[in-house]
Amino acid sequence: MVRCADRQKAQIPLIADNLWPEFYPALKDNVVPYYDAVCQLGHQVLKAIAVGMGEESDFFAKRYTSPLGRGQLVYYPRSSSEDEAQERFGAAAHTDFGVITLLLQDNNGGLQVLNKQDEWVEAQPIEGTFVCNIGDLLHRWTNNHLSSNLHRVINRSGNERFSMPIFFDPDPDAIIDFGTLKTGE
Repeated sequence: MVRCADRQKAQIPLIADNLWPEFYPALKDNVVPYYDAVCQLGHQVLKAIAVGMGEESDFFAKRYTSPLGRGQLVYYPRSSSEDEAQERFGAAAHTDFGVITLLLQDNNGGLQVLNKQDEWVEAQPIEGTFVCNIGDLLHRWTNNHLSSNLHRVINRSGNERFSMPIFFDPDPDAIIDFGTLKTGE
């Protein structure tokens, strides 16, 4: 799912209206309010990051007037020992390329993060909370002060796992001036 101000859509390559399945009209009615609420959370998280970096709380606001938030509905089948032996994961190890990713986990878990000791640790679901991943762009934007963590998904729960990460990125035409964020020093 991508939302962007109508004034910009015609001017930006690869930005278009979402196509919703006609056979399931309730999908849009259920997804859009959730998406909008998560984007509001994203604005709050960015305010906190700005303050933590020694900037004014509205540092990101001028670059997020019509953010490019992308959402995905992701299905993870049950993982087997054979899948893991073949390194077939729900999502292979990767970093997110944008600014921040917000994720409400279900109780199935499966999200793992590589720590500084090169060990995979479970990001245990905590009810009523979101996971916030720092992406590569924010890592670079902060002169590597904030880390873009390598993470993956292995669904060992025995249940099917569903997920809807929201990749909360700035306006498509935002100027990202690397090195402008202070490092809180």
